[in-house]
Parts: sequence; C-alpha cells; structure tokens
Amino acid sequence: MKLAALSCAAAAGLLIGCGSNEQPPPAPEPAASPALTHRPAGCIVEVGTQPEGVAADPRSGLVAVAVRDPALLVLIDGASGRVVRRVPLPAAARHLQVSDRGRLLVPAEEANVLIQVPLGAAGRELTTPVGEFPHDAAAAAGLALVANERA
Repeated sequence: MKLAALSCAAAAGLLIGCGSNEQPPPAPEPAASPALTHRPAGCIVEVGTQPEGVAADPRSGLVAVAVRDPALLVLIDGASGRVVRRVPLPAAARHLQVSDRGRLLVPAEEANVLIQVPLGAAGRELTTPVGEFPHDAAAAAGLALVANERA
C-alpha cells in the first residue's frame, strides 16, 4: 500500500512539474457597448472608430484620442470640442501620455515604434524604434520610457 501511494505521488509530481511551450491566452478586452437608446449628456465629438487611448494636456488645452480603424491620433480643442488635427499613425496605439516637454507619447504597437507628437504649434513628430509591441510610455527628466508588451 505504501509503495502504491508513493508511486502515485511521484507520478503526480512529474505531471505537475511538466511545463508547456504554449503562450497564455490573450488578455480579455471590454465587451461591445449596447446601442444608445437616447442622446448622452454633454458635448459629443465624433473622433472615429474604436477609440482606445485618451490624454489631456492642461498646458495646451488639447485632448488627444487614439483611434484604431484607421490608425489615427485625433487632437481636439478641449474648450470647444473642435477637432484641430488628425495625425496618421503607422499602427494603432492604446495608451497615450503627455510628456514633461509638451509632447504626446504614442506607442504604436504593431509598428514597434514610439512616436512623439508636439502638442504646440511648433515642432515635428519624432519616431523612435523600440522593442516588440510597445504598449505604454512615460516621460521624466527628458527621457521617454517604453513598456513593451511582448518583449
């Protein structure tokens, strides 16, 4: 009896200790919203399909929204709700952050780049190759830090 119990325990230990090369399932995404039954309160601004990331810059008063289809960055005047500019992106972004230097940090996931979009009138966009599937970014002391989802 003791030998049989030991054998079963050893077999169970071997089975539990076996690993797998399979990737974990993708993270769950929010469900689709139901159709509206009445007009929502407040100011409504049409930005495009599948909006993901939103960031607001208190200095410029701009609100940025990343949309997925097509991949765009939509800059909106926060006071009027007027779309100021649409910036085409090489791939969709999910998270947006305002840097300490007046730029919007846009990690374009499938393009593996970080795009820095100036929020003022002057400046040009900067594109930097980063690791695999950049998901979020932050800035401090003039540095941009990128979190890669698949790296």
